[in-house]
Amino acid sequence: MYNCRNFLAMLPDPETLVKMYPKQSILDVNAHIHTPYSFSAFESIKEIFTMAKAENISVIGINDFFVTEGYEDFCTESLQHGIFPLFNIEFMGLLKEEQRLNIRINDPNNPGRYYFSGKGLDYPFHLQPSYLKILENVIKESQQQVKTMIIKTNDWFTRIDIPLRLDYEDIRIKCARNLVRERHIAKAIRIAVYEYANDEQERIRLLQKIFGRKKLVSAITDISGVENEIRSNLLKAGGMAFVAEDESAFITLDDIIMLISDAGGIPCYPVLLDDKNGNFTEYEKNPDGLYSELAKRNIGCIE
Repeated sequence: MYNCRNFLAMLPDPETLVKMYPKQSILDVNAHIHTPYSFSAFESIKEIFTMAKAENISVIGINDFFVTEGYEDFCTESLQHGIFPLFNIEFMGLLKEEQRLNIRINDPNNPGRYYFSGKGLDYPFHLQPSYLKILENVIKESQQQVKTMIIKTNDWFTRIDIPLRLDYEDIRIKCARNLVRERHIAKAIRIAVYEYANDEQERIRLLQKIFGRKKLVSAITDISGVENEIRSNLLKAGGMAFVAEDESAFITLDDIIMLISDAGGIPCYPVLLDDKNGNFTEYEKNPDGLYSELAKRNIGCIE
């Protein structure tokens, strides 16, 4: 079996491919998959491909936050399942003027904050040293924020007399890979509560105590819902363990675009279009305005 590097190197150039398959039908594609290397609804990369194969997906794109460590596993599974891999990456950024004006971009909850993807990066992944340093610094800053959140969570548990404690390394090993994110903290809290209390009513009581007496809306069996409520009530703005992101934790949009291009990828804006209530953000509500904003930054790809 070919390894991924040889497999990709064997492909003809785009013009030749178009001539070889002039009537190729549009394929089913999911180009935005988060894996356990950042945070994922899937337990493993293999699970992603098993499900995709069952649903006749022809192309899958890994789209983890900040990291590319999952590329090798992703490529291996793609070859084994006969599904074409796209090597992508995702960033979070901050537009200060939009934040000041309370303009939401494609994050429905945080004015000024945006998500931005790079599509079709080279494999193996590469960056010039200057861009690699920028990426490493952002990862370092994000982990410092997470560590501070964990400290504040433990302090809060002490104050409300809940005998649970979190540890960064423990969360990294049990819930994440190399990168620990806010979602991993929420998952670790949910697991700790469920292991400590077997009774559903006791679990609800503990969670509502953690929430500052706010009611748990999700069913206690709704794992994803419970973890989202932990994030919203404890780790987001207004929560007792909230830690504001330092500006150094964000890469400028210009640097993000240059970094993606240096890695061989296509800068791509992921549209939100509507939130859970069907509302558009201020940045996206006018299609002509959105096009104008992207065009002036030479962003020619959206998803």
